Amino acid sequence: MDIFAIAAMVRELEEVLPGALIRKIYQPDAEDIILRLWNRNGDSRLLLSTFPRASRLHLTEKTFPNPASPPRFCQLLRARLSRLLAIEQIPGERVVQLTFAGKDDKHYRLMAELLGGRSNLILVDADGGVVDCLKRETHALGERALMPGIPYRLPEARPRTLLSDVPLTVPEAFRQADDFEGWLKREVAPMTPVVARDLAAGVRLGLPPEVVLESFRKRWLFEPLVPQIVEIEGKSLLLPFDVQFLEVSSQRTFASFAAAADCFYGEREGATGNAGGKEEMQEAVRRGLKRLDRRLQKLDQEQEGLTELDRQRQLGELLVANLYRVRRGMNEITVEDYHAQPPCPITIGLDPLLTPQENAECYFRRFKKGRRGEIHLLRRLDEAREQKEWLQEMLYALDEADTAEELVAIRTELEEAGLIRTSARWSGGRRRPSDAREQVRRLQSPGGFTICWGKNNRTNDYVSRQLTADDDLWFHARDMPGAHVVLKREQHAGDIPAEDRLFAARIAAGYSRGKDETKVEVMVAEGKAVHKPKGARPGLVTVSRFSSVLVPPLRPL
Repeated sequence: MDIFAIAAMVRELEEVLPGALIRKIYQPDAEDIILRLWNRNGDSRLLLSTFPRASRLHLTEKTFPNPASPPRFCQLLRARLSRLLAIEQIPGERVVQLTFAGKDDKHYRLMAELLGGRSNLILVDADGGVVDCLKRETHALGERALMPGIPYRLPEARPRTLLSDVPLTVPEAFRQADDFEGWLKREVAPMTPVVARDLAAGVRLGLPPEVVLESFRKRWLFEPLVPQIVEIEGKSLLLPFDVQFLEVSSQRTFASFAAAADCFYGEREGATGNAGGKEEMQEAVRRGLKRLDRRLQKLDQEQEGLTELDRQRQLGELLVANLYRVRRGMNEITVEDYHAQPPCPITIGLDPLLTPQENAECYFRRFKKGRRGEIHLLRRLDEAREQKEWLQEMLYALDEADTAEELVAIRTELEEAGLIRTSARWSGGRRRPSDAREQVRRLQSPGGFTICWGKNNRTNDYVSRQLTADDDLWFHARDMPGAHVVLKREQHAGDIPAEDRLFAARIAAGYSRGKDETKVEVMVAEGKAVHKPKGARPGLVTVSRFSSVLVPPLRPL
């Protein structure tokens, strides 16, 4: 969040949050703290994030995973803080001070330093000492320590002129557009590169610098906010006001700045809140698929090179049949190839230094070596194809994920597979994926049969391995990623009606990559025909016998 966005958010929060009771505090990952607050306006969730590329604070409607055990700093906040008394921004700085009444009848300040890579949350007591902080630093930037018991000092800032003080006079040396833009960024606060660029564009149009700057100062300080997400020069920006002179390619306005911020950062991170960096995971899976495609192409080329294996054996057999004609020192021999139809002459190359028998053995050794390599190659091909199928399922699961818990489960699986690293952002408060049983979707068919299907690889694995009995029916879209669907026979005897079978098949089509197609081919198998190979990744099964139906996709509400 830039300094204008922070100021706009604080303006809103000053009106709705003071006096709110803290109902709960939790820390979904190493960088974020969520305060659940309650007052006359109802429940609200205040997000404080120190993530370097998205440090910010705002109210959010999104859900976040709650670790099984709270991390150190979260436990401290729970033990100390009771009610939010006030919220204010340090003038001209990206630092927000939240004042709380404590459970011990003392006052505390939670300092949210939203400084990009140097972002931190520091709890300060009534005497100005650091109680603790989210990220302890013994010598931050060689100047300031952030450790329990040390007096708290604000980050050192360069003196600048505040927009709120008085109308500004632009020095003569900085009245040209480029010089004016640089002067704004160096000497005026609050200021951001995009605002400086916008005001400089006004000067390029012939307006005096003081007129442009004073007009903006009045709009910022005295006019209502205009919360919006705009695209300028190909970059999406969160702004609390209209730009005056830069060209805007798209603009979306919101009823509140909190709603704009929630939407802006939700889109950047790909799904509900900070639940796992959806776009990051999608990119990692796509990179993995590209590597696998290159590997499969190389393995296919190697397999083509093995097509002459049998020919090596045949040449050895032809030499053995003609050993009486071969002499040491010969470079080649022409024999009748009885493997060809009709038989025809063929010339076989020889090593003149070897005996006739040794020449024949060379051809047999090449055949045996190639056969061993072929077995190894086929195993590598099977592994690569299985890995590709798993990655395609992961990419589909990411497309379908719409809750924080689902993204956590997918991220955990990708981390366990070594496809993405566990960054420092996720190291605090180890996330536990939700129980697969809780993520299974269930529905009744028209005939009263229970239908269950998975949301991702782990729930698909649970559906196929745990929920599917031998006499149940199992469904999956053929040759494409999708959900594993089981129609439970339970107490029903006799044949399952065609209407119910087709209903379940349509669900399997609807929750597959072919959900937007007119019709999808779906595999239908008895539960006893579905098996998980030993050592296979979650969600991968083999089906020994199945039939197919062609059905239109269905995604029931």
